[in-house]
Amino acid sequence: MLRRSFSLGAAPVGVCPQPEAVLAVVATIHQKIATVRVLRGECEKTRDAAWDVYAGIERLQRSGSDCGQEFVRTYYEAVCAIDCVLDVCAAKYPWRAIIYAYRYRNELEEAGERISRATAKLCESLGVTVARMKQQIEAMAKQVKGSKPTAALSAKARMTTTEAGILINRASNDDAANKKQAIDLRDMARANELVAVCREGSLAHARRVLKAGADPTGRDGSPQRKLAPIHFAALEGHARIVKLLVEKYRVDPAVRDDNDRTPLHHAAGRGHLDVVIYLVTMRKVDPSEKDGQGNTALLRAAHAGHLDIVEYLVALRKVDPDEQDGQGNTALVRAAHAGHRHVVAWLSCRCTLDAKNSLGRSAVDEAKRKGHTAIAKDLARMGEYTKTIRGA
Repeated sequence: MLRRSFSLGAAPVGVCPQPEAVLAVVATIHQKIATVRVLRGECEKTRDAAWDVYAGIERLQRSGSDCGQEFVRTYYEAVCAIDCVLDVCAAKYPWRAIIYAYRYRNELEEAGERISRATAKLCESLGVTVARMKQQIEAMAKQVKGSKPTAALSAKARMTTTEAGILINRASNDDAANKKQAIDLRDMARANELVAVCREGSLAHARRVLKAGADPTGRDGSPQRKLAPIHFAALEGHARIVKLLVEKYRVDPAVRDDNDRTPLHHAAGRGHLDVVIYLVTMRKVDPSEKDGQGNTALLRAAHAGHLDIVEYLVALRKVDPDEQDGQGNTALVRAAHAGHRHVVAWLSCRCTLDAKNSLGRSAVDEAKRKGHTAIAKDLARMGEYTKTIRGA
């Protein structure tokens, strides 16, 4: 084997070489092995440094920064040099290969330090952007809750959600604090968008937002959030969105807000008969449930003057028309107080006329006190007629 691999000079064929020649060959082999090991080690270190620079470039580009481009050339030159080292220089010029590895590793380490400084600046500026976005989303939360529901407002809320998603992409995995805040802001923006859509009534938009990951219960911990999306949909009378939330996303149809009101309370108070029928008939929501002030759906509908809902709830025979709220007012007293003559006329045939609240006032007293003279006369005549019938 030794005679085939190395030329040992004067040693004749078939004769073992001298010990000095063998030792020289072995030393040469060990020297080449050591050189290759050093070469491989240096190349691997350089390759690791190149990957660190590549990861830094990705972070900068994902953050939307243009400064990542200046490091791209350094990275690709280093990769080409490493390939040259491993494929060519390793066989012909091992020591030159080690020099290349050192040289490009130094350049890569310098680039890595510059990338780290640039990333730190981006993280700092991103933190400022996140804080500004938080203020914007909190302002949007108040706007979608208090402003008039429009398609433009829903589009604005959708744009805010998109901007929050861009912040998440800009935040690198190493920037854990900003990334977590950006994710939280994205969730709040989605909740705002869902509220805006539930108030506006766009079923397609609602489906898209919910599919994107918005919380259908809307319980995101925002200080402005007192109502769930289903409450807003019931308030605005969007029965299809209420149905979507209940049947597809398993939202409780009797979920209560901070005032202990259910979607039925809100729909009855706003006069949305289709929502009331769906909740009571299809979802079996109890119409006799009271809110934090002791109001049932019937009491809220009577106070708001929605006769169709009053007729429907009383016709179910699941609601006592003489049920009282927390202050002892019946539906008749509430309607007389608010001046809804048509509701008073319908209820006066089905309720106790002389029922009094905790202040000792009847429906006639409340009508007189609020200046509703016609209602007071109607109730007085009805009272006299009732006494005549009872006397007979």
